[in-house]
Amino acid sequence: MKLSKLLMIALLAGASSVLGCGDDPPANGNGGSGGTAGSGGTAGSGGTAGSGGTAGSGGTAGSGGTAGSGGTAGSGGTAGSGGTGGVGGVGGVGGVGGVGGTGGVGGVGGTGIDLAVTKTVDNENPLTSEEVVYTIGVENIGDGEATGVEVLDELPIGVTFQSAQPSVGNYDSNTGIWDLGAVGIDAGESQELEIVANVNSLTEGETITNTAAIESVDQTDPVPENDSADAVITVQENIFTTLSKSLSDESPTPIEGNTIVFTITVGNIGDFDATGLILEDQLPPGLTYDSQSATSGTYDEATGEWNIGNLAAGASAVLDLSVTLDAGTGGTQITNTVSVKAVDQVNDGATTADEMINVGSPP
Repeated sequence: MKLSKLLMIALLAGASSVLGCGDDPPANGNGGSGGTAGSGGTAGSGGTAGSGGTAGSGGTAGSGGTAGSGGTAGSGGTAGSGGTGGVGGVGGVGGVGGVGGTGGVGGVGGTGIDLAVTKTVDNENPLTSEEVVYTIGVENIGDGEATGVEVLDELPIGVTFQSAQPSVGNYDSNTGIWDLGAVGIDAGESQELEIVANVNSLTEGETITNTAAIESVDQTDPVPENDSADAVITVQENIFTTLSKSLSDESPTPIEGNTIVFTITVGNIGDFDATGLILEDQLPPGLTYDSQSATSGTYDEATGEWNIGNLAAGASAVLDLSVTLDAGTGGTQITNTVSVKAVDQVNDGATTADEMINVGSPP
């Protein structure tokens, strides 16, 4: 019995050896046939065919992974592990291509220069012979430097140049050119010029417009609409007043202690209305205020001011002042004067009027 078993083992070993000498698996990893375990469970060497699985480059874990019918023997099933070597032939996943970088946003282009001119005047309603001050401003509201800037401000007929004060550069009153010189105007900066002028006579009632404008600049100004500015003055009109003062008492020699009435009349015989008209009649010593009556305005006995206000062209106003001749004034001479204290316009007419009285003594 033992002999027959030994003989069987020897025969099986021989067959297994024959199987073990099988050709090496092909390089493409299909070494599966070598992996077929023999009917003997000892065909562990058959499992060597697992090295055929090493050919991962082929990626095919061939039939070598098939545990042969020799799987009857538990150890023969071990040969299946040889077939496991077929795995690993999985090719690596190619790298995902990187996302292309987003292109940067292009910078916004600059607008360059933009010169803006402003102009003001300190008195829009001057009188003739008064001075006015024009202020010219040049601001660069763009984002680039402005160079070679010249501004033209040629004074119009009706005003006469007196002086100029530029913040930079020079002003030529003959040409009206304000040359800012080599100094440029940076973005957001401004320069100023003040011109003092005298309002000419015989310009009453006239409207005079003075214009300042960019004459030249090295760069192109894309907004020409703000390159100039005006300042307008309207000259006040002259008035012509008449002024009189008289006694209503016809007695040639008023007596001390008596009451007398002064009548003051002011008229405007010019072509234009008078505004802000104030007369003054401050009573002198020897006269004491009693009462008053005015056709226009009000009289203040404390200040002696008769505030008329407006007096239209061709109109007149009357004030009656009632006063008493003080005791002790007999034999004296008293002069009472009325004058134009204030008026908005130039007054080409009378500005004062007097009334002199000789005071008599009582009998």
